[in-house]
Amino acid sequence: MRFDVVINAPMEPRVFRVVTVINGVPCISVTKLDTDNFPSETIKVYCGDGSGNATSQHETSEGLVQEIYEGDYVGVCSKRAEDFPATLNSFYVVAIRDNQVITKNAIL
Repeated sequence: MRFDVVINAPMEPRVFRVVTVINGVPCISVTKLDTDNFPSETIKVYCGDGSGNATSQHETSEGLVQEIYEGDYVGVCSKRAEDFPATLNSFYVVAIRDNQVITKNAIL
């Protein structure tokens, strides 16, 4: 059996470090959003409040970063290798405090 996409909703809350603040908006590293801890290529990241308006990404000295707000939905599509299926990870931002972004899983 071959799968082209694996959908993963991590059950444990995840915490991401705020790597920079741009115009007062905290940002997290796009390359740190994958949940399987294997080297992978990030294909696409969507982050927004569900209204259809996505938050901005910025290229910084820290690499590509994503603006983040409490209540945002975050979807990350990544791929480990050509012969592996793509992975879709999804979560909601529940809090931003002490330079950390706390999330919970989002079941699609």
